Amino acid sequence: MRKPKVLFIYPLRSSFVAFDIECLKKSAEVLEFPFGLKKGFHLLFRMFQLSFWMIKHGRNTQAIYLWFADSHGLIPAISGRILGIKI
Repeated sequence: MRKPKVLFIYPLRSSFVAFDIECLKKSAEVLEFPFGLKKGFHLLFRMFQLSFWMIKHGRNTQAIYLWFADSHGLIPAISGRILGIKI
């Protein structure tokens, strides 16, 4: 049986984020998107990249895991709501 696919979006890969990713990998296929913390143009550019990443990997996804509620969670939250994916 295939493992469920989980999209994991986070600002920075700290030790506790890495621990959560490793725990999830035991029971799911985890695809990571490290968003970063910069603002301004970089924020818009990363949101654009995240949009295309969500389109590419959103199919057959069982859950979207967002670390912290910030600007990096806007597009995945809206996409998940539209597609009926657990957030």
